[in-house]
Amino acid sequence: MSQPMERTSAIAAGNSLDADKRQGLDVLDRGVPWVKFKLDKEIELLERDVDGTGGKVLVDVGVGWGDYLPYYVTRGFRVIALDFQPEDLKRIAMVGTRRDSLSLIAADANQLPLKDGQADVLFMCQVLEHLDDPLHGLQEAYRVLRPGGRLFVDVPFWDQIYRPFSALALRLLQSFRSTGNPPLLLRPFFSMRGTTVRERVYVRPLTALARSIVPHFKGMHPDRFIEMYVAGELKGDYHRHFYFPGEWCELIQRAGFEVEVVTGAWAAPPLLRRIRAFNRLFGLAEAKLGDAVLSKISQILIVEATKR
Repeated sequence: MSQPMERTSAIAAGNSLDADKRQGLDVLDRGVPWVKFKLDKEIELLERDVDGTGGKVLVDVGVGWGDYLPYYVTRGFRVIALDFQPEDLKRIAMVGTRRDSLSLIAADANQLPLKDGQADVLFMCQVLEHLDDPLHGLQEAYRVLRPGGRLFVDVPFWDQIYRPFSALALRLLQSFRSTGNPPLLLRPFFSMRGTTVRERVYVRPLTALARSIVPHFKGMHPDRFIEMYVAGELKGDYHRHFYFPGEWCELIQRAGFEVEVVTGAWAAPPLLRRIRAFNRLFGLAEAKLGDAVLSKISQILIVEATKR
């Protein structure tokens, strides 16, 4: 695997690319460590397992900022980039790349406006954990891929576990939604009658304090959040699921795919991962580790699968 923190990683390798193709693409490469680590690993897998790239159709579901687009376009893929956030697509549209190689479509991952078997490759990067029904999203990916097409998925793993409240809360909410029974760990903090959830009186000052201190909590009302989550009505760019690697693989298989590779990226622990030097050090270590180890220790889980 290439050096994750270098600007001349998988994207910039270039291979004598003409200036017209490179024009404006660099602005999409933020150089963010967690993106660079997973991008380098996924591009390594793509180049190894997909025969040729020129003219093949690559679909990026949930393109977001567009960090991966420079690689896709400069390597000759015909790219269809989808996102439900129009502002992301508008920003990408301002990049000076060839229009015959990149199509931008506002769409939901649960209802892709694409034909059956239209894609050779499909990426879902940091997408599935946001969907109310990730299985349905995977089934849509299966539909639009041709037989033998490749799926690349990445989702948070240890990055979520290091935030115990986040991982634990999502597991509790998943249980509540699937069984209809309020989990015991939530009952000391919330009263629950049917679909109605209310904070207990002694909890309200704590949540008010959290809203005043933690930027992410501003405007959030935990009781309403739980109600909307359980009802499937939650709006916004929230994580809705936390699964362990085996559970994600099982979900991908249920959608019809055959899992080929389970690996990971960005092994730097939370106290060190903001330090550039440590990211470089852990990047060197990752290059020596096998997929079995990376899938167990990395911040981000990566799965490659094939449409049967």
